[in-house]
Amino acid sequence: MVKFSGTKDEKGFSWEKDHRNLARYVAAEGMVLMKNTGLLPLSGGEKVALFGGGALHPYKGGTGSGDVNSRATVSIYDGLLEEDVKLVNTKWILEYKDLYEKRRQAWREEIWKAVDDGERPGDEFALYTDHMWHMPMGRDVKEEDIEGIDTAIYVISRKSGESEDRTDAKGDYELSEWEIRNLNFLCDHVENVVVLLNVGGPINVTRFMLEEHVKGILNISQPGMEAGHAVADVLTGRVTPSGKLTATWGTSYEKYPEAMEFSHISKNLEEEVYKEDIYMGYKYFDSFDVMSAYGFGFGLSYTEFMIDVKEVTTDLMHVHVTCDVFNVGNKYAGKEVVQVYVSMPQELCKKEYRRLVGFAKTGLLKPGEKQEVTISFSAKDMASFHEKGDCFILEAGDYGLWVGESLENASLHKLIEVETQVLLEHTSSICKGREEIQTLDPGDKPYGKEQRYLEIAGKANLERIIFAPRPGLYASEEKKEVNPVYEAAKEKAKEIVAGLTREELAKVLCGQPGGRAENVGVAGIHVPGAAGETTGELAHKGIPLAVMADGPAGLRIQTRYEANETTGQVYPLGFLENIEGGELIRSEKRPDCQYYYQYSTAIPIGTCLAQTFDLELLKEVGKMIGEEMRSFGVHFWLAPGMNLQRNPLCGRNFEYFSEDPVVSGLTAAALTQGVQSVPGCTVTLKHFACNNSEENRMGVDCKLTVRNLRENYLRGFEIAIKKGKPLAIMTSYNHVNGFHSAASYDLCTRVLREDFGFEGMIMTDWGTTFFPGKSTPPVDPWRCAAAGNDLIMPGIPADQEGILKGMEEGFLSEDRARECAQRIVAVVLYLTEAQNQE
Repeated sequence: MVKFSGTKDEKGFSWEKDHRNLARYVAAEGMVLMKNTGLLPLSGGEKVALFGGGALHPYKGGTGSGDVNSRATVSIYDGLLEEDVKLVNTKWILEYKDLYEKRRQAWREEIWKAVDDGERPGDEFALYTDHMWHMPMGRDVKEEDIEGIDTAIYVISRKSGESEDRTDAKGDYELSEWEIRNLNFLCDHVENVVVLLNVGGPINVTRFMLEEHVKGILNISQPGMEAGHAVADVLTGRVTPSGKLTATWGTSYEKYPEAMEFSHISKNLEEEVYKEDIYMGYKYFDSFDVMSAYGFGFGLSYTEFMIDVKEVTTDLMHVHVTCDVFNVGNKYAGKEVVQVYVSMPQELCKKEYRRLVGFAKTGLLKPGEKQEVTISFSAKDMASFHEKGDCFILEAGDYGLWVGESLENASLHKLIEVETQVLLEHTSSICKGREEIQTLDPGDKPYGKEQRYLEIAGKANLERIIFAPRPGLYASEEKKEVNPVYEAAKEKAKEIVAGLTREELAKVLCGQPGGRAENVGVAGIHVPGAAGETTGELAHKGIPLAVMADGPAGLRIQTRYEANETTGQVYPLGFLENIEGGELIRSEKRPDCQYYYQYSTAIPIGTCLAQTFDLELLKEVGKMIGEEMRSFGVHFWLAPGMNLQRNPLCGRNFEYFSEDPVVSGLTAAALTQGVQSVPGCTVTLKHFACNNSEENRMGVDCKLTVRNLRENYLRGFEIAIKKGKPLAIMTSYNHVNGFHSAASYDLCTRVLREDFGFEGMIMTDWGTTFFPGKSTPPVDPWRCAAAGNDLIMPGIPADQEGILKGMEEGFLSEDRARECAQRIVAVVLYLTEAQNQE
């Protein structure tokens, strides 16, 4: 009997309601209150008018592989109505609804006409449809729209997505003329204005952040399918906001380091030189005294908290900071995030002034309640990488310990004294660039700030804590946990692979080819709409097939497909019909077929998840994703996306967590632990490494110092690997210091396997060897395998031929090919056997 993915019941699975409730909860937890002069939460008696395109059609997430074809998205308009907010004068909203629907229909017709006329094949054209759509401007707000209201809520929405970077122009990073005109009108005529930011990353908010009539600014992010409900929860006080920013919001785009050298703005898409070096994000703003609009870790609440540092202790490798957190407000319960930063001595090498080393979030505290939290961090979190010796060193000297609810409001509490310089860890020598990079010179700025904090510490007679970590202990700090089931799978894989021919090896090292393999985003067959599969051609050899679905805002699969239950034939939608939640479907159901439904939950974007700073909650979210994977028969979630938000215009920042590697690593580890708590499910950390721009992601060469690479861009992956124990990692399209990341032995083998101890399998991003429509010379498949990149995805016959050619001509040793195959087979056996167990 053929087993079909999904369910014949259009109402979906029994878990849908519970999962939507969790998506709603985490969305509200990730929203950041950026301004409140006493207006919020709404009292319930206000007469409110709602404006902005995002009021009816908020962006639940970004476009591309990070999108999720969910059942529906709750509008902010509907969410407020359900909470009995008194929305009056809705004429503007109803007129906009009509305008939007007409424009959307015209957009559909334009796309299908272009396909029918042969302008592009449907599946190729689907890659560009997202960029053709722009949310329409409504008419200007008039006096009749605000008659009798107390409060105006204005929604600013921004789209971002894969393969295209944002711009610094009006209507993107800057406000559009339409938005400026209408916000000015509202501020001139309405006493209370609330701005909702439905955005995937920073925009310029300086025009209205200081406006006296703008009483509230709430960054709702791109909050998933339960957008409207979550917004209503926060605006009405059902949920007290507790989210914190994971990226710095500058006062203007030009204030970011190397802003004019980024991507299309520089007009040089061939290389991206990271001249800012280690001074990225808040590390730049803080070290160089550059004012921001809203700083890293910032976020307001409806109540107030006090943090009391009780105790700081050390052991052979860690510092432990214990605090009492008090809710000192008198009305609202709430949660607080305790953030710990360190300042570092500047003698041995220049460093950023302060660095996040850990954080903890309280539970819900009622007024007058307190909770004790402990934040622990390691010596490596305080150390710096030295390229000359390829090692991490903890410099001798006084380290300032800062504790607070944000970077800006953190207070200096202790001095941590390291009496003797400690060499913590030797690493592999990797990614040496062919040319020297002229990096940003901090001058004496960090040094001068260090002298000031030491002076303050001396005057305040702050306690000095001695920290004497043991040299060389860090490398063995993360004890290897032996998983006997996985070890057995590895032994079984070794036996199976030993009996494979070269032709069979080539099949294992490539994804499943077939009628849909070259449809880059939806190459899956057994779960329609899934991104791809491992080979199923060797089932007779004991190698089962495993399914992969995109993320990271939920599972990206088709909402429905057709199946002939008599013949077992599946009729999946085309790539074009598969996007936009099925809006582009125009085919009629075949008379001999049954619909199967695959509605999955669209959770908030990665940035919103990270803004919760709640690792236990994120484990729950990961478990939820794992449960949906198991329901559909998916083994690999192609997420979390954890590249750093180097520049606010990177089109894919919405998928990523933060500009900080500690936040990124701990967030990814929590999601990984949650997903992998469900038997037969794993994550795929991506994109390894330096995928920080989209315009020429297949060809751009990211040039940076090895120190910057080690301290920032690899550090989050290291944390996630050692704490989360994922079974898969995906490489990026770009080059790093002249070498394609997918074919970099330094990255795939020396860093991941030798330095980080990664024991799972590595795969390429989809189409690395042939991406359609790109003129960049492809990467030879054998080069990826030779580097230790095990699996070429999504899999086409040419990839298998390339692997065979590499072995025949001696570029790829058969032993290396078998090592790659063993890792693939071991992971696939481990996952499929677990899912097959009842």
